[in-house]
Amino acid sequence: MNPIRSFSRSHRRQNPEGRAVRRTAIQPSRAGLTLLAGLLAVSCSHGSGEPNVQINPQPKQIFHLLASIKNAPGPFDSVEATASYEVENWPCVPLAPVSGVRNVPHHTLSLPVTKVGDVYQATFATDALIDGDYYGRGICHWHLTSAGVSIRHKNRKFDASVAPPSDGRETSTAPYFSIESYEDSAESLIDTGLRDRSELTQPDKAFQIQLNAREATP
Repeated sequence: MNPIRSFSRSHRRQNPEGRAVRRTAIQPSRAGLTLLAGLLAVSCSHGSGEPNVQINPQPKQIFHLLASIKNAPGPFDSVEATASYEVENWPCVPLAPVSGVRNVPHHTLSLPVTKVGDVYQATFATDALIDGDYYGRGICHWHLTSAGVSIRHKNRKFDASVAPPSDGRETSTAPYFSIESYEDSAESLIDTGLRDRSELTQPDKAFQIQLNAREATP
């Protein structure tokens, strides 16, 4: 597992918080929605007894994820997008026999990414997973915890993610990353960036990932 680091003055770990960024209008495509409904690529799923999670073939709460890189210091090797989910009603999960804790299931879907101009695009749904009674304790309900991108340069990953929109329609974030981190990419690390550019070791040498999630319109 890659360690996580943000290149701040004190080198402490921080996660960016959402704030308004540039909006890019796109039209949802039937192909994109069909691709979402058929997603079977799973990055991670675990909890008590490995529930057999099913993909919703007809999601209704669909969002577009848009990412752009500002002041890029050079080329990047790849851009990946994911949507992460967790069971929200914990009593449907049994207590572990030894520890007495609930290992709440969570599930991550890999999202196909396309590039239009300078914008990377992916599509996800907040209702992408079908609720189920996995443990005989009632229906477990899934909810989206985050959607984001991981942009890789050599052994360094620059990550940005957003939580579900508070208004149900749109959310965004725009963390800053140190160019020093980009240039020192031989070491395997996950860089989550900083919301405040002034906290970077060299604030004048930075680039930014602008990430926006917005509800798809008919």
